Amino acid sequence: MYNMEINDDRMGTSRYLIGENFSCNGVKLYGGWQDETIRIGNDCMFGWDITIFASDFHTLFNKETGIPVNNAKDVVIGDHVWVGYGVVVMKSSKVASNSVIGTRAVVAGHFDETNVVLAGNPAAIVKRGINWSRDRVMRCTRENDMNRAIEFYRFVFILIILIHHFILYKGSWLNGVMRYRKKILQL
Repeated sequence: MYNMEINDDRMGTSRYLIGENFSCNGVKLYGGWQDETIRIGNDCMFGWDITIFASDFHTLFNKETGIPVNNAKDVVIGDHVWVGYGVVVMKSSKVASNSVIGTRAVVAGHFDETNVVLAGNPAAIVKRGINWSRDRVMRCTRENDMNRAIEFYRFVFILIILIHHFILYKGSWLNGVMRYRKKILQL
């Protein structure tokens, strides 16, 4: 866990339940004072500048009865959820397991379907049938293969120049490299 801030309003009684193998780079959790829970499942990965609210902090009430209408409510994030940069999760929200929340999304509601990507403000399902891994993304195979081939041929070309100069200058690698350093550096 890295850089997590928990803010309880008015010495509240909020509960914060965080599962195993959780990682984050900048998360703020805001509880309230009505026994609400912020629950984050196992194997979740949170990016930077994530904010989760279980409360509105200030009371809205019915003007006729004086009864509060914006009570604090639980937030539940399932297992294996990846939360992108700048996401805001509002009270009474639920995100199902094996999901991804895209950058700058504002989650305000229940998303019970697993293996989805949520994005937008307000968040909505934009892709189904996904899962994610902590492994780094590789470039597309064709581009990756082309770049490897270019690097390989550059290496072979430089090696040929060096061998040529080794033979030509009878063992002086440095002499050959220095003579053609500009060409080598331009590759």
